[in-house]
Amino acid sequence: MTATILNATIFMILLSLATATHDAKLEITHLTREINLKAKYLRINYDIELQNNGPVATKMYLHLVHRNFSQNLMDVLAFTKTKTELPLIQEKKVEGGFRIELPHSLPVGEKMQIKIIELYKNRLVPKPERLALSADEQKVEFVDNLFVYAAYPIRSQETVISVPNIHRIEYYTDKEAVKTDKTKTIKYGPLLGAYKEEELRVHYELAVPLVSFPYVERQIELSHLGSISISEHYELTNDGVKLDGEFSRVRYTSLTSSSQAGHIFRKLHTQLPRRSFGLYYTDVIGNVSTSVAFREVIFLSYGV
Repeated sequence: MTATILNATIFMILLSLATATHDAKLEITHLTREINLKAKYLRINYDIELQNNGPVATKMYLHLVHRNFSQNLMDVLAFTKTKTELPLIQEKKVEGGFRIELPHSLPVGEKMQIKIIELYKNRLVPKPERLALSADEQKVEFVDNLFVYAAYPIRSQETVISVPNIHRIEYYTDKEAVKTDKTKTIKYGPLLGAYKEEELRVHYELAVPLVSFPYVERQIELSHLGSISISEHYELTNDGVKLDGEFSRVRYTSLTSSSQAGHIFRKLHTQLPRRSFGLYYTDVIGNVSTSVAFREVIFLSYGV
C-alpha cells in the first residue's frame, strides 16, 4: 500500500454525508483504535466518544470502511459502553458506510460512548511469500493508515497494535511509537489534527495458520425411521506462506512432534451435537487413513 491508498474519494464521501447524517454535526472527541494482529483473522476495535455539536438531536452514527479493505471485511458489530449490541445496516448512499442506530437520541451538546468491532480476512500478507518445510515461522505484513478513516472530525485519536511477540518484529512504522513488552503492544498517539494520509506498516512473526473456507456445503437427509444423516463438505485453504520446494513426510513428522512451524495447519476443530454417532471423514481422494478423530471435553478434533 502506498501513501495514496486513501485518496481523494474521501471528499466525495464527505459531500454525500449531508443527506446520510441528516442535520446533526457530530464530532469524535476521542477515539482509540485497537488492532489485534495475534490471530489468523484481523480484529479492529474502536472505542469512540461522540459529541453532538448541533443544531438538532440525532440517533444515528455513520461508520466508514475504506473501499480498499471492504472486500476483506467479514463483519461489523456495534455496542454501547455497557456491551449492548446496536442495530446496524449498510448505508446505500455511501460506499463502505454502515448506519448505526444509537441507544437513544443524542441531544445537542451531549456526549456518548460506543464501541465498534471490524473483522477481516486476508489482510495479513505473508512476507516472504514462500518458506521451506522447516522450523522457521512465517512472517506477515499488515498495512493501513495511521489516521482513522472516519466520516466525522476527530479531535484526538490513538492506535494500539497487539502482536504475538514484541521481540519478533522485523519492522514497524516508528512515528514516535511506544513499545511495551508487558502488554506486547505498540502505541501511537495521541494523534492530533484533521484526517491525514500516513502509512502504518508492521512486519512481524505469526506462528498461526491463516485458514479459510472458500466454500462450505451441508446436506441433511431425514429418514422415515427417525435418524438424521448430515454430510458437510469443506473447501479448505491455508492463505499463509506457501511451501517452497517439495513436501517431505519425514520432515513434516519431525516438525509436528516438536510443535514447530506453527503456520502449518494440523488440526480441524468442530462442535457437534452431544448425541452424534457414526462419524466418518474423507478427503478428495478417499478415506483419510493417516489421521485420527477424537472427542475432547467441548470439541471434536480431527487430525490432518
